[in-house]
Amino acid sequence: MATHNEVAHNWANKTGRARKGYSMFYDDDIIYSWGYHFPIARHTKDAHGADVILLTSANYSVSTSKHKTITWRAMHHLRHFTVADVMPPRHEFNADVMAADFKSNLESSARRRKASYKIMDLESASRVAADHAAYCEAFNVDRAPLVMPDDIGEQLAQWRRDAAEQAERQRIEQEERAKQIRIDAEQDIINWKCGENVRLPYLGGLYFLRIVGDVVQTSGGVSIPIGDARRAFPYMCALHDKTEYRDDMVTPSHHIKLGNFKLDYVTREHVVAGCHRIEWSEIERIGAQL
Repeated sequence: MATHNEVAHNWANKTGRARKGYSMFYDDDIIYSWGYHFPIARHTKDAHGADVILLTSANYSVSTSKHKTITWRAMHHLRHFTVADVMPPRHEFNADVMAADFKSNLESSARRRKASYKIMDLESASRVAADHAAYCEAFNVDRAPLVMPDDIGEQLAQWRRDAAEQAERQRIEQEERAKQIRIDAEQDIINWKCGENVRLPYLGGLYFLRIVGDVVQTSGGVSIPIGDARRAFPYMCALHDKTEYRDDMVTPSHHIKLGNFKLDYVTREHVVAGCHRIEWSEIERIGAQL
């Protein structure tokens, strides 16, 4: 039985492998929590034939919320919409729910006293309006665009300037917290690399590697055959000296296979495959063991 991370990654990448975990599974294009009664997300095509994922906005339980988070982490780099109805997707209904959310955010903003909360609601309304427009365009839904009020004026501009300053302070604080989380987790990271069953904190898509038997494991719960890793490592080293490599710039016959997945791109600092971002120093460390 696969882990939930493996189920989510295989579903997101359409491998057809590792279909069932303890309480998460996928069937064809749809991934479920606990049973067929709760679809988390589905792969589909928009009205123009382009790939898109519909992620449910509904919740069922604490465990289902965790399943949704696992799924989102595996698919967030892919084009997606969060909607009320994914199975079957009633596109007009989904657009109308977005419109209702837009109206609710505007009404909430009007009731707020603190500027930061007003901005939060208005920014949520703005995001919903953008998603609504993109969704209606993607699925040919005939709905009027959602328009932000034009009488906010200089007050909103000042709120945004204040919020930008606050956001910059928060960004610096978050970077410091992220560094501290990494420092605090350093021993757990070392223990995980040494084979212990340690749960690591989420580090913004940054993952680590270890060799267990005949596979290379990631701290995101994905296993790669060691043969694939050995074949891929020289390519990664060759690409590392280039500015950047992206998979969509080469033909499918040149895809660099990593188990059920493939390499997306290499930069001077990282290797990226799907939602996994791995520091180059980590690639070199494992490469020396292959």
